Amino acid sequence: MAMQGKNRETEVKLKPQKPAKVVRALKNLGFIYLEKRGSHHILTSNKTNDRIVIPDYGETIPAFIIRKVLKGAGVTVDEFLKALADS
Repeated sequence: MAMQGKNRETEVKLKPQKPAKVVRALKNLGFIYLEKRGSHHILTSNKTNDRIVIPDYGETIPAFIIRKVLKGAGVTVDEFLKALADS
């Protein structure tokens, strides 16, 4: 039975990830690592030159923050999970 009012994105279970794994997955998706400023990794999109900021002030990044980063980067959760598995 299909869920009413929910899209596939919200059904995918995203777990907290280590910052290095998130950076690696985004690099696999074509993002370019620029620098680390304090406790943040800065990447840029190779298509739009938009900057993506990955926080690095804990052992893991909570799933809700990863979702916000992915939304800002224009990456779906499915794309991210595939890149994460490939890294």
